[in-house]
Amino acid sequence: MVTYRGMISGFDPVSNLLAVQAPINKGNSGGALLNRDGHVVGIVSYRLGGISMGLNQLRAYIDRMAANGQGGGVVLDGVDPLAAMREIISTLDQHISTGIGYARTMNLLKQYVEENPDVLK
Repeated sequence: MVTYRGMISGFDPVSNLLAVQAPINKGNSGGALLNRDGHVVGIVSYRLGGISMGLNQLRAYIDRMAANGQGGGVVLDGVDPLAAMREIISTLDQHISTGIGYARTMNLLKQYVEENPDVLK
């Protein structure tokens, strides 16, 4: 098990979301959010902000350029700069932990399971 030290920086009682100040990476969704005593207090859901937002905007810009025929087909020393940039963006977005992570509280999970008992089959 991989663990990170962080803190709860906010709570939205309406949506039962905990704002988490800790490294939240792609692939962490569904993982347990533990308190210092090892008790599960939430389930990691997603992250927002930070460099991910800018990377997604850059990826969308590159895709629009390519779709409009702007900048596509250029090869420099055997490398397509747009394709290389897309790969760099994907790698950074996957491995850089920035922004705010969010976790669903256990209360919300309990309610969901009670309303959808088939998820445990």
